[in-house]
Amino acid sequence: MAFDHPSGGKYIAAYIVSDESLDTSAVANFIRERKPPYMVPAVIMQIERIPLNQNQKVNHRALPVPEFKAGQTEPDNNRPLNALEQELHDMAAKVTGVETFGISTPFSDIGLTSILSIKLSSRLYKRFGEEIPSKALLNGGSVETIENILLARWMNPGHQEKTAPEPSIEEKKATPLSFPQTGVYFECMKRPADVVYNIPAMIRFDRSVSGDRLQEAVVAIVKAHQVLCTKFENTENGVMQLHNGDTEVDVERCRLSPQEFDAFKREFVRPFRLSSGPLYRLAVIECENDIYLFTDFHHLVFDGTSFDIFLNQLRDALRGISPAAETYTYSAYVADEKGFENSALFEENRRFYAGMLEEMESASEISADLKGKEAEGKLTSVHSPFDMTQVEQYARNHATTRQR
Repeated sequence: MAFDHPSGGKYIAAYIVSDESLDTSAVANFIRERKPPYMVPAVIMQIERIPLNQNQKVNHRALPVPEFKAGQTEPDNNRPLNALEQELHDMAAKVTGVETFGISTPFSDIGLTSILSIKLSSRLYKRFGEEIPSKALLNGGSVETIENILLARWMNPGHQEKTAPEPSIEEKKATPLSFPQTGVYFECMKRPADVVYNIPAMIRFDRSVSGDRLQEAVVAIVKAHQVLCTKFENTENGVMQLHNGDTEVDVERCRLSPQEFDAFKREFVRPFRLSSGPLYRLAVIECENDIYLFTDFHHLVFDGTSFDIFLNQLRDALRGISPAAETYTYSAYVADEKGFENSALFEENRRFYAGMLEEMESASEISADLKGKEAEGKLTSVHSPFDMTQVEQYARNHATTRQR
């Protein structure tokens, strides 16, 4: 069953009825070996019987309240903690709401869920400037494992020193995440090295367009849309997006040979650093006969409609028409969305759908078809030729975008 976690998000609790006393930790390990992390119960309780209502269905309200309990105390958990261990312990305790556990206690044993692992990963990065994937925290992660990861990186001479992001600016300049942004952000924190949410493009021009004109046009467009100059920080009030429209717009400029151009094209798309921004990447590349504009935007601040606006404004800017500043910013949109969230109509809708889904199981991810560890897999591709003109005709008839 799914419950609201006291530290935010949802967690799964399992109730077992058996004639014999069961080792709930062993049951959890059994499930963990066969199911993805989000399907592993954070709490497993053995009870005498499953309470039923008058209709012989499970009486959810009569079930005992789940209790988070750390596993058996290991010998090394009794020794005093050093300064780093104590800080890591306090961070994990604040995220999970459980105070008593040892340095070797798996975080999964104290109720760390998929959502909470992302929160802990974000706080670790903000404090130490080191990215520790949320999956590593869920799969056997503990205070001890985090300590070892940090020490190994700091002691490696080849490891570049990182600093945590600067403290958040005044609250009045920060904007909460919208509903769509929240889901994308958590997915990105799970896999910070992925580029699945990048939106890249390469646009070719002939020599009638100069590199200087092209650069001036894209700079003007970025300055007209403050959301493109965004970074994301995990603050005391949750994850916030900070807009810094005063920063200089960076456009890479270079002249390349055909071989250099091919290498640049292959390496252009790479992960964005959400905590520092900006979430765009621009380059004007001059070749012998043509000039190219490379763009890459993160989906947190850009989508298909945004790209349509970008292309229209790029056309106008090259004709000498300056892009108009936004009259309705994304910050204003989020403010309206949050206002609706606090309205009576939103609460009425929430109660309606909560009642409709009360008896249903919840899931945030589709189970994998194949067993095994993700790291042991390999990437493959399948090519199936088809007539692209039919896709383009369909897109025009239905006013939708199409991607190759």
